[in-house]
Amino acid sequence: QLTTSNGRTFKDAEEAAAWRSFFGSLLDSEYKPACQSLLEFLSRRYGLENLAWLERRLNHLDAVFATGKFAGQSIQIKISADDERLLEILQKETALELREREPAAGVEPQRVWLFPVAVGGEIRGALIAGDVAASENLKRQINRFNKQIAPQIEILRLREELRRQSILSDAIRRFNERLHNVEAEELWAHLAEFCAELMRAERGSLLFFDEEAQKFVVKAATGSRAYIIKPEAET
Repeated sequence: QLTTSNGRTFKDAEEAAAWRSFFGSLLDSEYKPACQSLLEFLSRRYGLENLAWLERRLNHLDAVFATGKFAGQSIQIKISADDERLLEILQKETALELREREPAAGVEPQRVWLFPVAVGGEIRGALIAGDVAASENLKRQINRFNKQIAPQIEILRLREELRRQSILSDAIRRFNERLHNVEAEELWAHLAEFCAELMRAERGSLLFFDEEAQKFVVKAATGSRAYIIKPEAET
């Protein structure tokens, strides 16, 4: 087996060089595109077609981006992010095997591998791989990759969270400033515009449920099709 001057195999050295090249470009990305890029890198590097990157939200693990057969699925992981098994899996550099609980009749249960992702000893996310032929060596490589990439992904996630909070704070401030000059009959339209801005939507409508008519009624609409939605609501 060929080795470099420092005793590493050429394969290990080439692997490390590929990782460094990828890591170097990651912090120039935004959070979700970075998650997409890392899945594409793993797919090219290790031939993994079915992948999903999950982030921690409270005690749940929710999908941020997915490829292959996971791309159009609603991924639900019935395991708490505080589950002690996840940290044990990290220490052993392996993966947790999960099986689908209630597959369709006559269909073999789907089996996936879950690779926990931690920052500072706390589970911050996970990588899901649906390619079941993963060897122990590949599991070890993926765990080491996750260990290296996790701090950068967490930085990007925090940047995105701060950006969202900043947008929310600015939108609320502008809403309150304009509210002082809004006439009573314009309140609903103003609120619809605020909600659309908050959701970064090009158009939207504000609906309330009419108990007597047992249907939703449009109170206000904003955007390019607002003139259509309002007459429909009136009829």
